[in-house]
Amino acid sequence: MNYFLKPFLFLCFLFGMLLCQSQNALMDSLKTVLHSANEDTGRVNALTGLAVELRKSDLDSAVSTGKQALELSTKIKWKKGIGFSNHILGIFFYMKGDYEESLKHDVVALGIWKEFSNSSNVSEANYGKLSTAKTSGNVANIYIDQANYPKALEYCFMALHVSEELGDTKVQAINFGNIGNIYKSQKQDDKALEFYNKALMLGKTLNDPLFILNQMNNIGSVYRERADYPKALEYYRGNLKMAEEKGIRQLQAGSLGNIGLVYIAQLKYDEAIVYFLKALGVAKEVGEKRLIVFNLINLGGTYRKTGKFKEAEKYLKDALLMAEEMGTTSHLMTIEDNLANLYDTTGRPVLALEHYKNYFIYRDSITNQANRKELFRSEVNYEFEKKELASKAEQEKKDALTAKEKQQQQTILYFVAIGGIIVLFFSLSLYKRFKVTQKQKTEIEYQKQIVEEHRKGMIDSITYAKRLQDAILPPAKFINKYVPDNFVVYKPKDIVAGDFYWAESVNVNNKELFFIAAADSTGHGVPGALVSVVCSNALNRTLKEFKETEPGKMLDKTRELVLETFVRKDSFGEKSSDEVKDGMDISLLCIDKITKQIWWSGANNSLWYTSANEGSEMKEIKADKQPIGKTENPKPFTTHAIKYTQGSVFYLFTDGFADQFGGPQGKKFKYKTFSELLLKNSGLKMEEQFKIIESTFNNWKGNLEQVDDVCVIGIKI
Repeated sequence: MNYFLKPFLFLCFLFGMLLCQSQNALMDSLKTVLHSANEDTGRVNALTGLAVELRKSDLDSAVSTGKQALELSTKIKWKKGIGFSNHILGIFFYMKGDYEESLKHDVVALGIWKEFSNSSNVSEANYGKLSTAKTSGNVANIYIDQANYPKALEYCFMALHVSEELGDTKVQAINFGNIGNIYKSQKQDDKALEFYNKALMLGKTLNDPLFILNQMNNIGSVYRERADYPKALEYYRGNLKMAEEKGIRQLQAGSLGNIGLVYIAQLKYDEAIVYFLKALGVAKEVGEKRLIVFNLINLGGTYRKTGKFKEAEKYLKDALLMAEEMGTTSHLMTIEDNLANLYDTTGRPVLALEHYKNYFIYRDSITNQANRKELFRSEVNYEFEKKELASKAEQEKKDALTAKEKQQQQTILYFVAIGGIIVLFFSLSLYKRFKVTQKQKTEIEYQKQIVEEHRKGMIDSITYAKRLQDAILPPAKFINKYVPDNFVVYKPKDIVAGDFYWAESVNVNNKELFFIAAADSTGHGVPGALVSVVCSNALNRTLKEFKETEPGKMLDKTRELVLETFVRKDSFGEKSSDEVKDGMDISLLCIDKITKQIWWSGANNSLWYTSANEGSEMKEIKADKQPIGKTENPKPFTTHAIKYTQGSVFYLFTDGFADQFGGPQGKKFKYKTFSELLLKNSGLKMEEQFKIIESTFNNWKGNLEQVDDVCVIGIKI
């Protein structure tokens, strides 16, 4: 420990003892004021003050007291009380991990602060601006947890502008700390440390030990990630001691968990588990979901590393449920990574693949290049606007000085002369700059033209490839001939797609067989489209060349043909070791209207159907858990015979609809919701079902990117 830190922590320790002794006295004083206050505004102030104190030890009681303050403020129509009550409730719900409820209160508070900011009364206007900065800080924290860093920076810099304008050091310090958190989450440790130290320097001037300890905790985390473990433990243990003396349970849980992380980095797993369990217990007492999830993840990951897979799976699944409810992308990414590794280690490849896919989706959403560009843009804008404000203030001073000196004619002439010279100088500079700009513009337009030509060539090629891929899709007229009541929802993610649908008919042994399938080839875009052509061709050959008509055996033969296509040969005709592992998932239905028989088989994609005579229930036939392609321990595909019931509706689909992110919290649509949607509308005409499914998908997706190709087929017999 360096010579400056030791005495500083000792002073903080002494202050914490005094604070702990005075905390109960402060709460008792607030309760006394609450019972004796005659004015309603006085009762609101006492309630909000009591709520702020209660959040340190009993978050649920803090929320309840805050709601009482909001109810009373609303009743007496006291805007300042309504604004502040919503502000603290926004903080409390953020601590509980309920971001949706937190944002609701923050939005109301920001609306009221805006009214105050526009007041002609300077004191009220300044109060509104400062309150806006404080509430914006809480909104920034929510967006940080949800990995929406550009939005978080926007609110941080908004708060910084106001706090610097009003000279409020505390709000400046808080937002420097928040910006440090953003850069730390983006693995930009040098930038994070820069802003943490700015926050710490301001915090020392405020003599606020709580704030100082938070920044020391952040700095400790940077040293941990730099593998400077003695330094990290020095900060964390100092924080823990202070938190215990003050009785601040949230800070205790955070410090315990951070110490556990250091032990994990040092491969001291038993010590780490002890600290994580302590931290989890404290977090549950306090009811702060973010800390609960944090420690559940750490316990699951540590048990996985020590080979205790059952315990690891339990903690990670508990963490996944809570993180999905909260919508914290950074937590979800870590959980999916742990589960994927766990299932891979324990020999469950299908589950491992599913969680690996989810991990990459969350990882890309957090670390994509657009986020980094937005971070840079926001910082540059902030620095530019800050300099612009300083320049404006300086100019105002010069204008004031000029106004005083206007009485002296000689000075006026002097400034006019100088002004003329400056105008001439800038005119020449602007002319030169204009010529340079014109030259640059010509070059940019030339480069743009080249890029556009290349882009057009690529799009023309892909568009032509779409025409080729469309040729393998069965025409609507052909499908309508055999099953008039049908719909096909087909929405490629890109111009060409990996998903495709397939239909054929044959007459054999006095049977008129009609086949229809929904298939999902490996990948999407151009690679997926190439695989779809191979898979579609394999289906056609199986039926027409090899005369296979039983769905299960058709899939067996199709797999054989696909593997044969993708086996690479060297120059001597020998099988190469680098085989392509592409293929498809498929749901294949066969209908014989003459003999009134139906058969089905599936690879990874199940079949859903409703029977008109058996009530409103969605039935499911599960697919074989293997793809049409390379797989370990391949088994023959199963053919399922289904009772032919007039009025039954069959649904064939790929995974694109259920896996689409969207809705208010940006979550997956999921298979359960998808099944409920189909069942609810299964009694409608197929054309109406088509419209509902398509509009539901578009509304759910909103402005988010489509994550995969979508194919849904409905057939009524």
